[in-house]
Amino acid sequence: MVRFLKKKFSEEGLFFVALFLAVITSFIVTPRWRAINFHVIFALFSLMLISSAFEKHRLLEALSIGLLRRLKTERTIGVVMILITAGLAMLMTNDVALMSVVPLTLALGGEGDFDPFKIIVLETAAANIGSSLTPFGNPQNLYLYAFYQMTPSVFFKIMIGFSAMGLSLLLLIHLTAVSKVIETKMKAITIEQPRRLGLYGIVFFLVLVSILRGANIVFSTVIAATTILALDRDLFRKADYYLLGTFAAFFIVIDNVTRMDAVHQSIQTLVNTPINAYLVSVMLSQVISNVPAAILVSAFTDYGKSVLLGVSVGGLGTLIASLANLIAYRIYARKYPGKRYLRYFYWVNIPLLLFMTLVMAKYVQIAT
Repeated sequence: MVRFLKKKFSEEGLFFVALFLAVITSFIVTPRWRAINFHVIFALFSLMLISSAFEKHRLLEALSIGLLRRLKTERTIGVVMILITAGLAMLMTNDVALMSVVPLTLALGGEGDFDPFKIIVLETAAANIGSSLTPFGNPQNLYLYAFYQMTPSVFFKIMIGFSAMGLSLLLLIHLTAVSKVIETKMKAITIEQPRRLGLYGIVFFLVLVSILRGANIVFSTVIAATTILALDRDLFRKADYYLLGTFAAFFIVIDNVTRMDAVHQSIQTLVNTPINAYLVSVMLSQVISNVPAAILVSAFTDYGKSVLLGVSVGGLGTLIASLANLIAYRIYARKYPGKRYLRYFYWVNIPLLLFMTLVMAKYVQIAT
């Protein structure tokens, strides 16, 4: 039991911190259940279920291998993997993209007899940058899109520059690296239940429409849950309930804090201009991750564009700046020692963070 608790505290530290803060602040002010944004909770839960279905039936793996079997060099493989990761992250969240792509990259490294740490580091950054382009690409986008009641056109206009520039820089970094010839012998994957996947595709589209507020999110969540229950009920065990709990706990924490006048006024003064809200979002993401940073900063400012850009840029930088960073590192570290990975991770991420912070700061000043 003690070993289990230690493991859970290690793996889900953010959830336990959020729960602790929710309990402590609830002794100061009475918690309100309406503080929990159930639109975000339902949307995230639906995406988890459908993404798990695609993963179980190897749809993402089949598509990726279909492209990779035609490539012969480390450089071209890396380019395709970076673009695949970014594309998947735009639709199915950065976490799901990395859980599908990183194991595949490790398998490619085994076949080609090379350590793919550089490609995986760039894939991780691509997942963070690519996922920023859509409201459903990552949890913080889901929240901010709903919280600030953004329209799809406004959202895309804010994020298109960051995504395009970030991915271009990643490809430039990769293309300047030394390349070697690789013989891939991966067998093509046959989709065994195409009709079931087709049905999941329809449900997935309904969920995306609901997130964009074209349909009721409760309705689409019920449809998604009912479909999974009928066809693949074991997938309910794969949903990340700790992440859902983390969101719920942080909603309570932030609502409690905003009703503490002294604390509210102190924090509000830090984010009282667009550029301040942006910079605080970037810096806070480095130490508490960009999901809680988005929830915290948004409670004290109306500058939604600044917060959205800040937590997107803030996903770069430290290993804990984004949960996706930790996911990719943990998968890689199961097979290889992590020191070389971490050195390259920071060699890429810190300059990217500094450069993108400065460039996007100029954009914030122009756009607001």
